[in-house]
Amino acid sequence: MGRGARAVLPALYRLRHAVECGINLLEGNRGMATRYDELTVRYEAVVIIAAINQWLNAS
Repeated sequence: MGRGARAVLPALYRLRHAVECGINLLEGNRGMATRYDELTVRYEAVVIIAAINQWLNAS
């Protein structure tokens, strides 16, 4: 293997890719991407609402 090359487990890579794609979909929601709340609960609520919105639009 060359310099910086790593052995990657295909199953692990697939899971990581799925998580990254999901996060990218959520970041497309401008309200979530530009939000800076002091309370974690508020930010978590925005993330959940964005995920529900994404899920409803996919149906």
